[in-house]
Amino acid sequence: MTTQLDKKHLETIDVMNESFSTCSIDIESQSQSESDSNCDEQHPSAYHRNLHSRHLQMIAIGSAIGSGIFVSSGSALSTAGPAALLIAWSIGGFLLYCTLQALCELVVTFPVSGGFMVYNTKFISPAWGFMISWNYVHSRIMSIPLELIALSITMQYWVDVNIAVWISVATVFLVIINLFGVRGYGEAECIFSCIKLLGILMFVIMALVLVCQGGTDKAYAGGKYWKTPGAFNHGFKGFSSILLTAILSYSGTEVMGLNITEVKNPRKAMPSATKQAFWRIFFAYIISITMITFLIPFNDRKLQGNSPSDSNASPFVIAAVGAGLRGLPSVMNAVILIAVFSVVNTSVFAASRAIVSLSQQVSDTQLVG
Repeated sequence: MTTQLDKKHLETIDVMNESFSTCSIDIESQSQSESDSNCDEQHPSAYHRNLHSRHLQMIAIGSAIGSGIFVSSGSALSTAGPAALLIAWSIGGFLLYCTLQALCELVVTFPVSGGFMVYNTKFISPAWGFMISWNYVHSRIMSIPLELIALSITMQYWVDVNIAVWISVATVFLVIINLFGVRGYGEAECIFSCIKLLGILMFVIMALVLVCQGGTDKAYAGGKYWKTPGAFNHGFKGFSSILLTAILSYSGTEVMGLNITEVKNPRKAMPSATKQAFWRIFFAYIISITMITFLIPFNDRKLQGNSPSDSNASPFVIAAVGAGLRGLPSVMNAVILIAVFSVVNTSVFAASRAIVSLSQQVSDTQLVG
């Protein structure tokens, strides 16, 4: 039995090697459109190329900007303090840059369906690829109900009803969006990402006004909370405890490499999308995190919240409430709601593509079926 499995794995790797080699030769010897066409011929299960560069950028932004920055940053500030918060998210941004650059090079060289999951099988081993692929599928599938619950908790800010109602409504919208295929998913993510970026821009402008004597007390805030109660809370221990939260908040950008075969001119679109998406995500995180440290002290009890998904504990909402502007807290909650729904939508898309990639790699059917 083991010998048969090994032979099948070797045959699978040989087929993949031939496909990779053909696509690599096309890069050097043919034009852009011809190489894309030939790669599709080598992969008869390739998807329709209905995504453009703008979709790719917005999908990366929409996947990365979610509850990690809007909600989790509040508990991280309470745990470690403003300086540790800024350092941790800066380290996460650096790791994001390295990951995106490496992913871009691989995707441009080997534009195959399944992206990074196929690369694990190709460059390491079928066993490693099998493990990583199923791990990614499980993580995406499990994130769907978790984010749906977070969405329903966010809705409690306006209407206090059973969370099953909001989960059902969100599920209906998810089904409707995915009925339109990858083009519908791409357009929806463009809209969601634009709303999230506008929400962050609005918050940064509001924060600048509040810091520069625009608050209700008309006093210059500046960096007073860095002095009192201080820049760090619990020292290095606090920083270490939030570092993983900061890194995980950037997760989701790998979806860019997962749907590369659905993008028109991937070898041209991917490098451009990678650069623009990184800087937009990085500055959206770092600038907003910096403004948060100026407006909210880490000993504010509101940062604790009733649960990890409680939007009332979001520093964006707390700052909006402190500003005393009517309607602004509801606007920020609406942005958080859209951000969470966008993550759910991306998880549905990524999980489906990951399962298809697994079936194409054959490893799952050999070991399980």
